[in-house]
Amino acid sequence: MVGAAILALTCLLYLVQSSRVTMLGYQVQDVQNQQVEVARRAGALEYEIGLKEDLAGVERHAREKLQMNRTEEYVYLRVRVSPADLRAAESLTTTSAPPAATPTERGR
Repeated sequence: MVGAAILALTCLLYLVQSSRVTMLGYQVQDVQNQQVEVARRAGALEYEIGLKEDLAGVERHAREKLQMNRTEEYVYLRVRVSPADLRAAESLTTTSAPPAATPTERGR
């Protein structure tokens, strides 16, 4: 009687373990499929990045999608600026913004 119970328990344990191994096998296969899909998507994204960084591709996109045309004529403008004007412009860009008005100055 005890031997039959041990045998039944051993068989039950074997069934539980084998079903668990089968389930884990399916999970491993699912993860491997996901890994392949992620690798495929990463490759597609790298390809898209390459297209966007390619100058010929950028020009083609500008022409086809944005309806832009390449210009054949360039116009250069000569601008005469004195050194004093350059220094004045530099001082305007390097100075900090004026302080905000105080509440008493706002009322004036």
